[in-house]
Amino acid sequence: MSNAPIVATTSQGLPVGPAADTFVLNGVTCPGQCTLESCEALQAWDIREGAGMNWATAVPNGEKLSEPTFTVEIWEGTVQYPAWLAFCTQFLTRPAPAAPGTVTSKAMGFSHPIAGGPPFNIVSVLFQSVSYRGRGDGGSFKYEVKFLEWKQPLPAQAYAAQTTPATPTGPPSAEDALGQELNDASANLGGAMEAFQAPNP
Repeated sequence: MSNAPIVATTSQGLPVGPAADTFVLNGVTCPGQCTLESCEALQAWDIREGAGMNWATAVPNGEKLSEPTFTVEIWEGTVQYPAWLAFCTQFLTRPAPAAPGTVTSKAMGFSHPIAGGPPFNIVSVLFQSVSYRGRGDGGSFKYEVKFLEWKQPLPAQAYAAQTTPATPTGPPSAEDALGQELNDASANLGGAMEAFQAPNP
């Protein structure tokens, strides 16, 4: 599901206008001019080497998380700077301790016309880092802001029961001589344990 806002586009489909120069966290627009510098949609692969002269094969191994990275430019002496400080305090902070020895991940709703649309389809992010990158033209401050895509963890799959199925006559019937030998050994061990645990006369 895409979370990209509807914005004006060029004939090539690229976003234009003010909405293309910012991103939104939990419904709050980032101040200043925000340029998406990088964002990748990564698929993990398990490379299995072939034996002898056989070729290797690749099988899917899940999707990797995207890391959208922005350059945020804030102009000094305007309302942008105090708004930027408030935005940082609200969203661009380290995870806060929830209890001794634990932290809570601050997953945030995310919207951007490129990173929120195909093939990235990022709808939630975690704050990863913010770095000061010096001064820009016209007295602006430049920051690099990096996020990590967040997705709801999938429920763990239940493991099949590992117990031996019960039968009226004890262990399941053996399919071969080795199986019969294992059944006999299990019966002998069970008898020995009963004798060991029985009270002395």
